[in-house]
Formats: sequence, C-alpha cells, structure tokens
Amino acid sequence: RVVAADRQPPTLKVLVEGRALPPNPEPVTNLQDPSLPFVSTQPTIEILVGDNSNYFPLADTSLTEVRLDGRPIPFSSPALQFEPASAATNEARIVFTPDLSGRDTTHTLRVEAEDARGNRLSEPYQVHFRVQRDQVVRDLYPYPNPMNTHTTFAFRVEGGTQRPEDFRLRIYTLSGRLIRAFRAADVNGGGGLRVGWNTLRWNGRDADGDRVATGVYLYRVVVRGENSSFEGDVEKIAVIR
Repeated sequence: RVVAADRQPPTLKVLVEGRALPPNPEPVTNLQDPSLPFVSTQPTIEILVGDNSNYFPLADTSLTEVRLDGRPIPFSSPALQFEPASAATNEARIVFTPDLSGRDTTHTLRVEAEDARGNRLSEPYQVHFRVQRDQVVRDLYPYPNPMNTHTTFAFRVEGGTQRPEDFRLRIYTLSGRLIRAFRAADVNGGGGLRVGWNTLRWNGRDADGDRVATGVYLYRVVVRGENSSFEGDVEKIAVIR
C-alpha cells in the first residue's frame, strides 16, 4: 500500500467576535470605503489554522506569522496568544486582542501560515477593517413594514467598543405613549449588541404581552457609548391585523 505524501496547505479562518471576515487580497485605496466592515476599537480576533492531517499537530508558533498594517506581531506580545491544536482536531487557535482606539482609520491584518510538513498557503490571508471612536447606528429599518405578527429591525453599529454602555430601541404610539422598550441584551436573539450588523425581532406585542392594535407606531434608537451619544431619527412602522 502506498501512502501519498501530504501536500495540502493548511486551512485558515479569521473571525472577529465570532463573525467571519472573508479574505481581501486587494490593497486599500479608500480608507473610508463603506464596503469595509467595522470592528470595535478593542476587538477579539480569532485566527484558526487547521490541517487535514492529524499526524503532524500544529503546535509551533513559528508556523504562523501575523502582521497588522505591515508590522509583524511577535508571539511574545501580550496581545497575541497561541493555543496549540488539541488531540481531537488538528486546529491551532490564535487570539489577537489589539488596542485600536488611537485613531479612526482602516487597518489591514495579514496572516501567513504553513503546516508541520512545510505546506504553505498559496497566498497570505489578508483582511481589511475600519475602526472609529464615536459610535453610531446606521441603516436601521424594520422588515416587513407594514407588519402583521412580527418584524425584524436590522441595523449596523459603527465604531466604539464592542459593548455600548447603553442601548435603547423604543416603540411609541402616535400620541407619544411608550409601549415597548428593547435593550442591548435583546439584540441578536439574546446574544447582545455588537459592532457590525445586528437584528432585533419584535413580535408586535407591548410591554404587558398584549398584541398592539392596527395602526401606525413610532420607533427611535438611542446609543450612549464610552466616547459619544447617538440618537436616531423618529421613524414609523405600520401594524396591520
């Protein structure tokens, strides 16, 4: 029986707060490019390096190089932690926790990796992302609108730290009476608010659990973060029973 030599390069994923960032090999030409994802000013970045062969475990930091904005980050840095592959799966985990609160800009993370047999990635895994200190909410809209039994508010959080100090989405009658208030803990199915895209589901019921009547209602979002406060415009949503 002939066993083929391992010539497969390792696999690599980059996640920020559990959200995968796809590779982008192109250089950044516009630091304010709206298509670039936002991350928090103090993100937790996970780099997962895997190998399809379990015979040669990924247990050596020399197999991976991490660069931020062209500068290599040594594994002696407290911001970079290496977890070797376990016996169950040949996947090493690198946790990078940089402090990016110095200024509003776009950063580039570049990762090169090889397995224990010297098989390298065909090209470095490169991602770009933006940070800003002021925290704002953009592109807030409910779908469907008009709604019947439920609607989902989708919105994007840009800037600031990962968890704002205070988040409120309030729903009112046209006369200004508050009927429902949501907090950060209600966002993303109870997973909490994060920098980037978020969703918040409303089942069309008030704070007492009663279904609201057919009509037009108002909603507004308020975020108070570490460095700034944001108050969105008052918008309308229709309920049709």
